[in-house]
Amino acid sequence: MESGSALAQTMESFDLKFETSCFAVLLFHIGGYAALFKDNDPRDAETKLQYVYHIVTNITEELIGRKHPVFSTEVDGMVAFLVNIRGEDESAAKQELVDIAGEAQSFIQSNFYIQLTIGISNTHPSVSGIPHGFDEALEALEYKFVIGPSQIITFDRIRRPKNELYYPLDTERQLINYIKTGQYEEAMETVSGILTANVADGTLSAQLGKLLMFELIGTILKSIEHLQPGPDELSVEKTELIKLLTQCESFAEMEDEIYRFLRTVCEYIDARKKSHNSNLKEQVLAYIEEHLSDMNLSLTSLSLEFDVNAPYLSRFFKEQTGETFVDYVGKRRVELAKRLMTETDDTIAEITSKVGFTNSNTFIRVFKRYEGITPGHFRKGE
Repeated sequence: MESGSALAQTMESFDLKFETSCFAVLLFHIGGYAALFKDNDPRDAETKLQYVYHIVTNITEELIGRKHPVFSTEVDGMVAFLVNIRGEDESAAKQELVDIAGEAQSFIQSNFYIQLTIGISNTHPSVSGIPHGFDEALEALEYKFVIGPSQIITFDRIRRPKNELYYPLDTERQLINYIKTGQYEEAMETVSGILTANVADGTLSAQLGKLLMFELIGTILKSIEHLQPGPDELSVEKTELIKLLTQCESFAEMEDEIYRFLRTVCEYIDARKKSHNSNLKEQVLAYIEEHLSDMNLSLTSLSLEFDVNAPYLSRFFKEQTGETFVDYVGKRRVELAKRLMTETDDTIAEITSKVGFTNSNTFIRVFKRYEGITPGHFRKGE
């Protein structure tokens, strides 16, 4: 905003004439709108976006214009509405704008599938307050990172933001110890406590919220530096996590991604810790050998039998045998089938049942995968 005579000339050139000296600013951030268009829609991305702007602007101007003069423009990928407030009740006017914003958001999202997050400024009693209103609406809008998108956020809703994080060194060390020993529940509670402490007594700004999340990721990565050799699967997970975090639109989304990565790390460490249990290996292999004819033999049934979770058991099995559970069981069943075909006159259908397959087609397919020929050709010696 310019000032003085330059401002007056600018307003005149845009034919801006105000009824009162009271103003507020609404900023509409446009999220997803793909559902508005058919997959074969020939319009390019820019044309589609301009159409979306057109919808949002016309509907919102119509709703606000019933109560107050309104002017709109596109700015930095958003739609900005300058409202010239009628009436002297400032509190009532602010609530009225919130209600109108809610009506516009609901109608547009329901009928045109355009996701909107809306920031609303305080009211300002002069033209010179318009830039302050814009800054307030923008600050309110940025707070969507903390509370999530598709919200209506007034500047009043934002309390004085914090300017520092709560993340003491002792707490970080405790978190590292939990992670190093694979204690996911304890690690998750510690992370949750850190997040709660940072949002309990004041507004955590978007910038500090992101910083806190990356601090937590840094702590988790410190915890796995001692793992030798380096865990390739965690490296892939880490790369994917950083990519996902940069795409998150809210504090809650980042929190979910951190918990997911934390669980992966703790389960990996816990699996490594338990993987040296050779006694478990012998018990599992013996159990498989005794239950080859059981059609319900699976990782789930094994995990229930030995009271360990299935993902851990899958990693444990591959680490101990060099094969996946499915491959190992498949090969053992084929070996048993070969003995039965050599030593008995059982039919293929009978053998199918005795080696744990639900039907002959599956048995034949698995047998050919490992032996290169069908059971019939094997029996004939071909």
